[in-house]
Amino acid sequence: MYERPDVPKPGRHRTAVAVAVLVAIGCALLVGLPALWHLANETNASTLGDGALQEAVASRDNALAVPEGSEPTGADVETFLVLTVGDVRADAPALQGAELLCVDHTAKDSHRVTLPTDLAVTAGGAATTLADLFAARGEGACVAPVSAATGLAVSHVVELDGEGWSLFERAVAGGIQGAAQAGPELLSSLRTDMDTGQLMDLPDSLAGTGVSAAEPEPCPMAGDGVDRAALGVLVGTLRG
Repeated sequence: MYERPDVPKPGRHRTAVAVAVLVAIGCALLVGLPALWHLANETNASTLGDGALQEAVASRDNALAVPEGSEPTGADVETFLVLTVGDVRADAPALQGAELLCVDHTAKDSHRVTLPTDLAVTAGGAATTLADLFAARGEGACVAPVSAATGLAVSHVVELDGEGWSLFERAVAGGIQGAAQAGPELLSSLRTDMDTGQLMDLPDSLAGTGVSAAEPEPCPMAGDGVDRAALGVLVGTLRG
């Protein structure tokens, strides 16, 4: 598959810690609740509870699709679309990487699926790539096309920039105390549909689901598109 030379690729280390940031944010909120609640709800620096992302996630076009010949498992699978960008506060940040964190709450299992930034998607009836769509219309416009391309319903979106990565690494190195100290800056380096309460619930929600042990896996592909049946079997939404 052709990869555009002008679209930067995420480093292996950044990809390796892409999903664990969700747990660190939850820890930071729990430890430093009063200050962080103020930050999340009363300052312009925060991008929690992003309205455009909430609308995109709630769209009827963002839905689980069952390929012909496949059978759904009925499992409770929560899917996070994690996007890495150059600067989350920029007017037009550059997409550097994309990943799906699929948490199967029924089987207590998790999978991290890496999406190519040149993934073929369709938006408004026109064929494009994930990177081009992101550049032209932003992160919210990517939700339904990613859902259609993968057959998975996106539960939440988390967008992080390079500053967010470095802050997260500092939080992880310092444990719970480090997470609390890095929390205010970390929260201003991300954008998500989730509000403060949802982030606070993440540690309990993700506990025992194997998130910390999940390794990145390439998305199953069929030609230029996603093999939706194979992906569904991998993450637990479809029977093998």
